[in-house]
Amino acid sequence: MESIIADIVKIIKSENNVIAREKALMCYFFDLIRELMTAALEEVDAGLVEETKKQGYQIEKKNKRSVVTAFGEISYWRRRYVCPGKKAKYPLDKLMGYDKYKRYSVLAVKDILQVSAVATYRNTALAVNTLSCFNISHSQVGKLIVQAGKQIKAQQQSEERYDGIAQKKKVPVLYLEDDGVVIKGTKKRLEFHRYQVCEDIINLSKTRRKRVQAKEFVSLSRLDALQEIKAYLANAYDLSDTLIISNADGGAGYAKKDFDEIVGYCKQHEHFLDVFHLNKKIKDRLGFMPAMPSKLKGAVRASLRKTHEAHLGIHHGAIESLTAGHSYLNDFSRKLSQINI
Repeated sequence: MESIIADIVKIIKSENNVIAREKALMCYFFDLIRELMTAALEEVDAGLVEETKKQGYQIEKKNKRSVVTAFGEISYWRRRYVCPGKKAKYPLDKLMGYDKYKRYSVLAVKDILQVSAVATYRNTALAVNTLSCFNISHSQVGKLIVQAGKQIKAQQQSEERYDGIAQKKKVPVLYLEDDGVVIKGTKKRLEFHRYQVCEDIINLSKTRRKRVQAKEFVSLSRLDALQEIKAYLANAYDLSDTLIISNADGGAGYAKKDFDEIVGYCKQHEHFLDVFHLNKKIKDRLGFMPAMPSKLKGAVRASLRKTHEAHLGIHHGAIESLTAGHSYLNDFSRKLSQINI
Protein backbone atom coordinates (compact mmCIF):
# COMPACT_ATOMS: atom_id res chain seq x y z
CA MET A 1 0.00 0.00 0.00
CA GLU A 2 2.83 2.41 0.87
CA SER A 3 4.48 1.86 -2.52
CA ILE A 4 1.18 2.55 -4.30
CA ILE A 5 0.69 5.80 -2.40
CA ALA A 6 4.29 6.75 -3.18
CA ASP A 7 3.67 6.17 -6.90
CA ILE A 8 0.52 8.32 -6.81
CA VAL A 9 2.33 11.13 -5.01
CA LYS A 10 5.13 10.96 -7.57
CA ILE A 11 2.66 11.29 -10.47
CA ILE A 12 0.90 14.22 -8.84
CA LYS A 13 4.17 16.08 -8.27
CA SER A 14 5.59 15.31 -11.71
CA GLU A 15 2.73 16.84 -13.71
CA ASN A 16 1.95 20.56 -13.73
CA ASN A 17 -0.88 20.38 -16.27
CA VAL A 18 -4.20 19.50 -14.59
CA ILE A 19 -5.52 17.39 -17.49
CA ALA A 20 -2.21 15.59 -18.05
CA ARG A 21 -1.98 14.82 -14.33
CA GLU A 22 -5.47 13.31 -14.20
CA LYS A 23 -4.83 11.26 -17.34
CA ALA A 24 -1.59 9.94 -15.85
CA LEU A 25 -3.39 9.00 -12.63
CA MET A 26 -6.17 7.29 -14.57
CA CYS A 27 -3.66 5.24 -16.58
CA TYR A 28 -1.84 4.28 -13.38
CA PHE A 29 -5.04 3.13 -11.65
CA PHE A 30 -6.19 1.10 -14.64
CA ASP A 31 -2.76 -0.52 -14.99
CA LEU A 32 -2.84 -1.35 -11.28
CA ILE A 33 -6.32 -2.90 -11.56
CA ARG A 34 -5.25 -5.01 -14.54
CA GLU A 35 -2.13 -6.18 -12.72
CA LEU A 36 -4.13 -7.15 -9.63
CA MET A 37 -6.81 -8.84 -11.74
CA THR A 38 -4.23 -10.92 -13.60
CA ALA A 39 -2.69 -12.13 -10.34
CA ALA A 40 -6.12 -12.87 -8.86
CA LEU A 41 -7.25 -14.88 -11.90
CA GLU A 42 -4.14 -17.03 -11.86
CA GLU A 43 -4.63 -17.68 -8.14
CA VAL A 44 -8.26 -18.68 -8.73
CA ASP A 45 -7.14 -20.97 -11.57
CA ALA A 46 -4.72 -22.73 -9.21
CA GLY A 47 -7.55 -23.20 -6.73
CA LEU A 48 -9.64 -25.04 -9.34
CA VAL A 49 -7.07 -27.80 -9.90
CA GLU A 50 -8.20 -30.24 -7.20
CA GLU A 51 -11.92 -29.93 -7.95
CA THR A 52 -11.38 -30.39 -11.70
CA LYS A 53 -9.17 -33.45 -11.22
CA LYS A 54 -11.89 -35.08 -9.12
CA GLN A 55 -14.08 -34.95 -12.24
CA GLY A 56 -11.57 -37.12 -14.10
CA TYR A 57 -9.68 -34.36 -15.90
CA GLN A 58 -5.92 -33.94 -16.09
CA ILE A 59 -3.88 -30.83 -16.78
CA GLU A 60 -2.63 -30.79 -20.38
CA LYS A 61 -0.89 -27.41 -20.49
CA LYS A 62 -1.18 -23.73 -19.61
CA ASN A 63 -2.22 -21.20 -22.26
CA LYS A 64 -2.23 -17.43 -22.22
CA ARG A 65 -5.35 -15.44 -23.05
CA SER A 66 -6.28 -11.77 -23.41
CA VAL A 67 -9.76 -10.39 -22.70
CA VAL A 68 -11.03 -6.83 -22.99
CA THR A 69 -12.99 -6.05 -19.84
CA ALA A 70 -14.79 -2.92 -18.63
CA PHE A 71 -11.56 -1.86 -16.90
CA GLY A 72 -9.25 -2.60 -19.82
CA GLU A 73 -7.48 -5.50 -21.46
CA ILE A 74 -6.07 -8.18 -19.19
CA SER A 75 -3.77 -11.07 -20.07
CA TYR A 76 -3.45 -14.15 -17.89
CA TRP A 77 -2.32 -17.78 -17.91
CA ARG A 78 -4.81 -20.59 -17.22
CA ARG A 79 -4.78 -24.39 -17.28
CA ARG A 80 -6.29 -26.49 -20.05
CA TYR A 81 -7.75 -29.83 -18.92
CA VAL A 82 -8.42 -32.98 -20.93
CA CYS A 83 -10.36 -36.15 -20.18
CA PRO A 84 -10.87 -39.25 -22.38
CA GLY A 85 -14.28 -39.12 -24.04
CA LYS A 86 -14.94 -35.52 -22.99
CA LYS A 87 -14.22 -32.11 -24.46
CA ALA A 88 -11.16 -30.24 -23.24
CA LYS A 89 -11.99 -27.24 -21.07
CA TYR A 90 -10.69 -24.18 -19.28
CA PRO A 91 -12.50 -24.05 -15.88
CA LEU A 92 -11.34 -20.49 -15.20
CA ASP A 93 -12.81 -19.16 -18.45
CA LYS A 94 -16.13 -20.85 -17.68
CA LEU A 95 -16.18 -19.43 -14.15
CA MET A 96 -15.53 -15.88 -15.41
CA GLY A 97 -17.96 -16.13 -18.33
CA TYR A 98 -15.24 -15.56 -20.93
CA ASP A 99 -16.62 -17.33 -23.99
CA LYS A 100 -14.40 -19.20 -26.39
CA TYR A 101 -12.99 -17.02 -29.19
CA LYS A 102 -14.69 -13.93 -27.73
CA ARG A 103 -12.43 -10.94 -27.17
CA TYR A 104 -14.77 -8.85 -25.00
CA SER A 105 -16.19 -9.63 -21.56
CA VAL A 106 -19.94 -9.68 -20.92
CA LEU A 107 -19.95 -6.33 -19.08
CA ALA A 108 -17.82 -4.66 -21.76
CA VAL A 109 -20.28 -5.82 -24.45
CA LYS A 110 -23.25 -4.70 -22.33
CA ASP A 111 -21.78 -1.21 -21.90
CA ILE A 112 -21.08 -0.92 -25.63
CA LEU A 113 -24.61 -2.03 -26.54
CA GLN A 114 -26.15 0.49 -24.13
CA VAL A 115 -24.29 3.34 -25.82
CA SER A 116 -25.11 2.03 -29.32
CA ALA A 117 -28.84 2.17 -28.48
CA VAL A 118 -28.67 5.99 -28.59
CA ALA A 119 -25.79 6.60 -31.00
CA THR A 120 -24.35 5.55 -34.35
CA TYR A 121 -21.56 2.99 -34.53
CA ARG A 122 -18.96 5.74 -35.03
CA ASN A 123 -20.22 7.81 -32.11
CA THR A 124 -20.40 4.68 -29.95
CA ALA A 125 -16.77 3.93 -30.73
CA LEU A 126 -15.83 7.55 -29.97
CA ALA A 127 -17.64 7.46 -26.62
CA VAL A 128 -16.08 4.13 -25.60
CA ASN A 129 -12.57 5.17 -26.66
CA THR A 130 -12.88 8.49 -24.79
CA LEU A 131 -14.44 7.30 -21.54
CA SER A 132 -13.03 3.79 -21.11
CA CYS A 133 -9.54 2.36 -20.98
CA PHE A 134 -9.74 0.33 -24.20
CA ASN A 135 -10.27 1.16 -27.85
CA ILE A 136 -12.79 -0.21 -30.33
CA SER A 137 -13.53 0.62 -33.97
CA HIS A 138 -17.00 1.39 -35.34
CA SER A 139 -16.90 -1.82 -37.41
CA GLN A 140 -16.19 -3.84 -34.25
CA VAL A 141 -19.21 -2.20 -32.60
CA GLY A 142 -21.38 -3.42 -35.48
CA LYS A 143 -20.02 -6.96 -35.20
CA LEU A 144 -20.67 -7.05 -31.45
CA ILE A 145 -24.31 -6.01 -31.98
CA VAL A 146 -24.90 -8.74 -34.55
CA GLN A 147 -23.16 -11.35 -32.38
CA ALA A 148 -25.25 -10.31 -29.36
CA GLY A 149 -28.46 -10.78 -31.35
CA LYS A 150 -27.41 -14.26 -32.49
CA GLN A 151 -26.36 -15.28 -28.97
CA ILE A 152 -29.65 -14.11 -27.46
CA LYS A 153 -31.59 -16.10 -30.06
CA ALA A 154 -29.51 -19.25 -29.42
CA GLN A 155 -30.10 -18.99 -25.66
CA GLN A 156 -33.82 -18.52 -26.17
CA GLN A 157 -34.08 -21.60 -28.41
CA SER A 158 -32.43 -23.91 -25.88
CA GLU A 159 -34.77 -26.81 -25.22
CA GLU A 160 -33.53 -27.28 -21.64
CA ARG A 161 -34.27 -23.73 -20.44
CA TYR A 162 -37.42 -24.69 -18.48
CA ASP A 163 -36.37 -28.13 -17.25
CA GLY A 164 -35.68 -26.76 -13.76
CA ILE A 165 -39.26 -25.53 -13.24
CA ALA A 166 -40.96 -28.23 -11.16
CA GLN A 167 -44.23 -26.45 -10.36
CA LYS A 168 -45.98 -23.46 -11.88
CA LYS A 169 -46.23 -20.38 -9.68
CA LYS A 170 -49.50 -18.73 -8.74
CA VAL A 171 -49.27 -14.96 -8.20
CA PRO A 172 -52.03 -12.38 -7.69
CA VAL A 173 -50.58 -9.84 -10.16
CA LEU A 174 -48.16 -9.98 -13.06
CA TYR A 175 -46.82 -6.92 -14.90
CA LEU A 176 -45.91 -7.09 -18.60
CA GLU A 177 -44.24 -4.46 -20.74
CA ASP A 178 -42.70 -4.31 -24.19
CA ASP A 179 -40.79 -1.81 -26.29
CA GLY A 180 -38.28 -1.54 -29.10
CA VAL A 181 -34.72 -0.22 -28.93
CA VAL A 182 -33.42 1.16 -32.25
CA ILE A 183 -29.68 0.96 -32.87
CA LYS A 184 -28.43 3.39 -35.51
CA GLY A 185 -25.83 1.64 -37.62
CA THR A 186 -23.73 2.91 -40.49
CA LYS A 187 -25.47 0.83 -43.16
CA LYS A 188 -28.73 -0.47 -41.82
CA ARG A 189 -31.16 0.11 -38.98
CA LEU A 190 -31.31 -2.54 -36.27
CA GLU A 191 -34.06 -2.83 -33.68
CA PHE A 192 -34.02 -5.00 -30.58
CA HIS A 193 -37.50 -5.99 -29.42
CA ARG A 194 -37.79 -6.44 -25.67
CA TYR A 195 -40.54 -7.96 -23.52
CA GLN A 196 -40.38 -7.68 -19.73
CA VAL A 197 -42.32 -9.46 -17.01
CA CYS A 198 -42.20 -9.03 -13.21
CA GLU A 199 -44.32 -9.82 -10.16
CA ASP A 200 -44.06 -6.42 -8.47
CA ILE A 201 -42.19 -3.11 -8.47
CA ILE A 202 -40.91 -1.83 -5.13
CA ASN A 203 -39.59 1.63 -4.26
CA LEU A 204 -36.07 1.56 -2.86
CA SER A 205 -35.95 5.34 -2.55
CA LYS A 206 -37.56 8.42 -4.08
CA THR A 207 -35.59 7.93 -7.29
CA ARG A 208 -34.82 4.18 -7.37
CA ARG A 209 -37.19 1.32 -8.04
CA LYS A 210 -36.67 -2.41 -8.31
CA ARG A 211 -38.61 -5.09 -10.18
CA VAL A 212 -39.37 -8.31 -8.31
CA GLN A 213 -38.73 -11.65 -10.06
CA ALA A 214 -38.01 -9.80 -13.30
CA LYS A 215 -37.37 -11.53 -16.60
CA GLU A 216 -36.51 -10.03 -20.00
CA PHE A 217 -36.74 -11.47 -23.51
CA VAL A 218 -34.83 -9.69 -26.27
CA SER A 219 -34.51 -10.44 -29.97
CA LEU A 220 -33.90 -8.78 -33.31
CA SER A 221 -37.20 -10.40 -34.33
CA ARG A 222 -40.35 -9.25 -32.53
CA LEU A 223 -42.07 -12.57 -33.25
CA ASP A 224 -39.17 -14.53 -31.74
CA ALA A 225 -39.28 -12.43 -28.56
CA LEU A 226 -43.07 -12.80 -28.43
CA GLN A 227 -42.91 -16.58 -28.75
CA GLU A 228 -40.26 -16.75 -26.04
CA ILE A 229 -42.24 -14.80 -23.45
CA LYS A 230 -45.31 -16.91 -24.30
CA ALA A 231 -43.31 -20.08 -23.64
CA TYR A 232 -41.96 -18.66 -20.38
CA LEU A 233 -45.38 -17.69 -19.01
CA ALA A 234 -46.87 -21.01 -20.07
CA ASN A 235 -44.12 -23.00 -18.33
CA ALA A 236 -43.52 -20.83 -15.26
CA TYR A 237 -46.96 -19.55 -14.18
CA ASP A 238 -50.51 -20.70 -13.55
CA LEU A 239 -52.44 -17.55 -14.53
CA SER A 240 -55.94 -18.82 -13.76
CA ASP A 241 -56.20 -16.52 -10.69
CA THR A 242 -53.85 -13.76 -11.86
CA LEU A 243 -54.52 -10.15 -12.79
CA ILE A 244 -52.33 -9.19 -15.76
CA ILE A 245 -51.41 -5.51 -16.07
CA SER A 246 -49.68 -4.77 -19.38
CA ASN A 247 -48.15 -1.59 -20.75
CA ALA A 248 -46.84 -0.54 -24.16
CA ASP A 249 -46.69 2.36 -26.62
CA GLY A 250 -49.63 1.14 -28.69
CA GLY A 251 -47.66 0.77 -31.92
CA ALA A 252 -47.98 -2.02 -34.45
CA GLY A 253 -47.40 -5.32 -32.64
CA TYR A 254 -47.70 -3.70 -29.22
CA ALA A 255 -51.48 -3.45 -28.81
CA LYS A 256 -53.73 -5.18 -26.28
CA LYS A 257 -54.57 -8.00 -28.71
CA ASP A 258 -50.85 -8.83 -28.94
CA PHE A 259 -50.64 -9.08 -25.15
CA ASP A 260 -53.80 -11.21 -25.14
CA GLU A 261 -51.94 -13.65 -27.39
CA ILE A 262 -48.96 -13.66 -25.01
CA VAL A 263 -51.00 -14.15 -21.85
CA GLY A 264 -53.60 -16.65 -23.02
CA TYR A 265 -56.03 -17.60 -20.25
CA CYS A 266 -55.96 -15.51 -17.06
CA LYS A 267 -58.41 -14.15 -14.48
CA GLN A 268 -58.28 -10.57 -15.77
CA HIS A 269 -56.14 -8.57 -18.19
CA GLU A 270 -55.88 -4.77 -18.19
CA HIS A 271 -53.76 -2.95 -20.79
CA PHE A 272 -52.54 0.66 -20.73
CA LEU A 273 -50.50 3.07 -22.81
CA ASP A 274 -47.31 4.36 -21.21
CA VAL A 275 -47.33 7.95 -19.97
CA PHE A 276 -45.16 9.34 -22.78
CA HIS A 277 -47.35 8.02 -25.59
CA LEU A 278 -50.54 8.86 -23.71
CA ASN A 279 -49.33 12.46 -23.47
CA LYS A 280 -48.54 12.42 -27.17
CA LYS A 281 -51.94 11.06 -28.16
CA ILE A 282 -53.81 13.60 -26.02
CA LYS A 283 -51.78 16.47 -27.47
CA ASP A 284 -52.35 15.18 -31.01
CA ARG A 285 -56.11 14.96 -30.46
CA LEU A 286 -56.27 18.43 -28.90
CA GLY A 287 -53.76 20.04 -31.24
CA PHE A 288 -56.38 22.46 -32.49
CA MET A 289 -56.26 24.14 -29.04
CA PRO A 290 -52.60 25.09 -28.46
CA ALA A 291 -53.49 27.37 -25.53
CA MET A 292 -55.64 24.96 -23.54
CA PRO A 293 -57.25 26.56 -20.46
CA SER A 294 -56.24 25.11 -17.10
CA LYS A 295 -59.86 24.13 -16.36
CA LEU A 296 -59.97 21.98 -19.49
CA LYS A 297 -56.67 20.34 -18.54
CA GLY A 298 -58.11 19.52 -15.13
CA ALA A 299 -61.25 18.14 -16.75
CA VAL A 300 -59.20 15.81 -18.96
CA ARG A 301 -57.30 14.49 -15.94
CA ALA A 302 -60.52 14.05 -13.96
CA SER A 303 -62.11 12.21 -16.86
CA LEU A 304 -59.11 9.90 -17.17
CA ARG A 305 -59.22 9.12 -13.45
CA LYS A 306 -62.98 8.51 -13.43
CA THR A 307 -62.87 6.28 -16.50
CA HIS A 308 -59.85 4.41 -15.19
CA GLU A 309 -61.33 3.74 -11.76
CA ALA A 310 -64.74 2.78 -13.14
CA HIS A 311 -63.14 0.43 -15.65
CA LEU A 312 -61.06 -1.37 -13.03
CA GLY A 313 -63.82 -1.41 -10.43
CA ILE A 314 -61.60 0.19 -7.83
CA HIS A 315 -64.55 1.66 -5.92
CA HIS A 316 -65.98 -1.83 -5.51
CA GLY A 317 -62.75 -3.32 -4.20
CA ALA A 318 -62.38 -5.61 -7.18
CA ILE A 319 -58.72 -4.76 -7.62
CA GLU A 320 -57.50 -3.77 -4.18
CA SER A 321 -57.63 -7.33 -2.91
CA LEU A 322 -55.68 -8.58 -5.90
CA THR A 323 -53.02 -5.88 -5.70
CA ALA A 324 -52.61 -5.82 -1.92
CA GLY A 325 -49.00 -5.03 -1.14
CA HIS A 326 -48.28 -4.12 -4.74
CA SER A 327 -47.28 -0.73 -6.06
CA TYR A 328 -49.71 -0.36 -8.96
CA LEU A 329 -52.54 1.55 -7.26
CA ASN A 330 -50.10 3.63 -5.21
CA ASP A 331 -48.40 4.75 -8.40
CA PHE A 332 -51.56 5.65 -10.27
CA SER A 333 -51.83 9.22 -8.93
CA ARG A 334 -48.16 9.82 -9.63
CA LYS A 335 -48.55 8.58 -13.21
CA LEU A 336 -51.66 10.72 -13.69
CA SER A 337 -49.74 13.82 -12.57
CA GLN A 338 -47.23 13.16 -15.35
CA ILE A 339 -49.86 13.79 -18.01
CA ASN A 340 -48.51 17.24 -18.82
CA ILE A 341 -51.09 18.47 -21.30
